[in-house]
Amino acid sequence: VDEQTEKLRGEVAAHAAARQRAEAADRAKSEFLAMMSHEIRTPMNGVLGMLRGLSRDALTDRQRAGLEAALASGKGLLTILNGLLDYAKIDGLTDTRQESDFDPDALLAEVVLIMSAVAEEKGLALRYSPPDPALPRLRGDAGKLRQIVFNLVSNAVKFTDKGEVVVSAEPAPAAPGRCGLMIRVRDTGKGIAPAAQERIFAPFEQEDAQTARTYGGTGLGLAISRRLAEAIGARLALRSAPGEGSEFTLALAFAPAADDAPPDRAPRTPAPSPAPGPEPAGPPLRLLVVEDHPINTAVIEAYLEAMGHGFETVATGEEAVARALGADFDAVLMDVNLPGISGIEATRAIREAPEPARAQVPVIGISAHIHDHDIAACLGAGMDEVLPKPLAPEDLAAAFGRIAALRAGVVAALEATAADLGAERTAALAAMMQAEIATATEAIGAALAAGDHAAVARQAHQLRGAAGTLGFSDLHAALERLERAARAGDGAGVGRAETAFGTAARGVWRAIGSSFGTTLPPRPLMQAAQ
Repeated sequence: VDEQTEKLRGEVAAHAAARQRAEAADRAKSEFLAMMSHEIRTPMNGVLGMLRGLSRDALTDRQRAGLEAALASGKGLLTILNGLLDYAKIDGLTDTRQESDFDPDALLAEVVLIMSAVAEEKGLALRYSPPDPALPRLRGDAGKLRQIVFNLVSNAVKFTDKGEVVVSAEPAPAAPGRCGLMIRVRDTGKGIAPAAQERIFAPFEQEDAQTARTYGGTGLGLAISRRLAEAIGARLALRSAPGEGSEFTLALAFAPAADDAPPDRAPRTPAPSPAPGPEPAGPPLRLLVVEDHPINTAVIEAYLEAMGHGFETVATGEEAVARALGADFDAVLMDVNLPGISGIEATRAIREAPEPARAQVPVIGISAHIHDHDIAACLGAGMDEVLPKPLAPEDLAAAFGRIAALRAGVVAALEATAADLGAERTAALAAMMQAEIATATEAIGAALAAGDHAAVARQAHQLRGAAGTLGFSDLHAALERLERAARAGDGAGVGRAETAFGTAARGVWRAIGSSFGTTLPPRPLMQAAQ
């Protein structure tokens, strides 16, 4: 008995040691991927940025053709890099679920909207065919579902040279207490031979060598999609024949949503493609650029010059804090990975500044680390949004546009109120709203820290009424999502909604201040996640 007991102890110790080694190896893999993501994306940012900058110069036809080929090659390399990194981190993605209430109809329309510009470039019709009646709201891992559908639509557009790609959805049978859903992505592409239809779901596999040579890619999109489908309990299947196109079907069953609120509908038809070039709508901005890499600095400066914006550049987080608190800027472009204090720490320091007007300056993070937890850390520190490296000028222009649109909406609402109530009374109401925003943000932060979702919902409900009365639609919508998630006890949903609330609240606060010059005691508007 003693011998057996000792043997069992040895086996337990060996298993514990093996588990520790496996966990250490997994941590090392994650750290390696994060490092490689940054180390590769940083020079890629410089390469693609400089190539885009050269395209604005006077070039001969031969030079322009060579430049376009180099830019296309760089984009292709980045696509391959993204695929490899996504596959390398797939185990971490499939081991966790982030469930929330969502509208599947809006999710599918959103994917189609995102991919519409790529389809237009190829002369393809890409459309979403919604069911009638509309799909019910569901509760499940919307992030994984969105990634699967995005991969399927991206593949369909890639392998279709003429015709159309159609995304559709319909209810499907499911077990009691579940809502079944069948999503289809159909294309008029070249089709897939029967012998290859199962093989293409394996990593690094394509239909044949000719397909790989013609279309390129890593052969990882479908492998990732199937793994994600298995993680959410869905089934991904294919029906295809050479010359007849392909149809991918995703069968899933999620629980019904916890709330009964009407769904927020995304546009059902693709928006018009933006005009070429990075020029944003609206007046020139004064920007603070925080970037330590000289090539990336040159790229960003070239983008901003082309857009007509003024800027000042610093290389460290310490300098960024000093300049942001010592001068007025319309926005800060903050590299996350900086020498000395990080971009996250610098953002926190700015948000804690005693002067509210400067503490609430929009901060747009720029990062080569695009894992969900990295982005969450940036938003939790008070960044308004995070753009990935390599930085594209159209993404930068869109971020500026979102900031400008929020401000314009607030100003328009204040002007309408002033027309009804007069400028003096509107200014008084605006100052009260600033104070309410600061108070509610602090209260929501304290409630979140205490895990008191009921208090979060109460605070969101109270401020939502005031935002609706004054016509601040973005803030009202963000508070409505926060209240809904808090009442449902959806922790992940509360986190996302709180981030959106912080961005909208700071935008309203700034717009009120710029319209009326109102000031408040030093009560910084901070992200509760901080």
